[in-house]
Amino acid sequence: MLIGLCGRPGSGQDLIANHLACGNHAFHVITFDAPLRHMIQACAGIHETHFGLAKRNDVIPALGKAPAQLLHALRESWIRAPMDPDVLVRYLAQTLARLDGRDVVVPDVSTQAEAEFIQARGGRLIRVVSRRGLGADPLIKGAWIDLELEVGEGPDWPYAEIDAIVGEDVLVG
Repeated sequence: MLIGLCGRPGSGQDLIANHLACGNHAFHVITFDAPLRHMIQACAGIHETHFGLAKRNDVIPALGKAPAQLLHALRESWIRAPMDPDVLVRYLAQTLARLDGRDVVVPDVSTQAEAEFIQARGGRLIRVVSRRGLGADPLIKGAWIDLELEVGEGPDWPYAEIDAIVGEDVLVG
């Protein structure tokens, strides 16, 4: 099963991805922005753990920015610059091929090319909607969204719904 998650930054895509990676589901989490994270790590001298949920919003004093801010700025620059948008898609395709049919969740679908890639591989795209999300919605046409998941503030927020979706294979087919 391949699931792509999109939505405003901070809406909960990473929390959903982590939930699917743990426990009974054992999904692999892969991201379109992994090459951009590697670029930031190389330039800024920070470790991958700085991009985890616990540290990604902590400002690095020497840089004056948090890893999430650096990643967002680089991703936006990449999308807006005359760069080949398929570079990140090709990277994800190679990573997906190495996982050889395992369940995968991609929490950072942000462009139409990325949404089309998920669909072309038989995956389904879930838009995560939350009042906590900041910034603009990803540049993805509504027709490419298979399911919209509204995230509330409750203790289990979308976990029960995600478990039902994955358990019933609602998105497969």
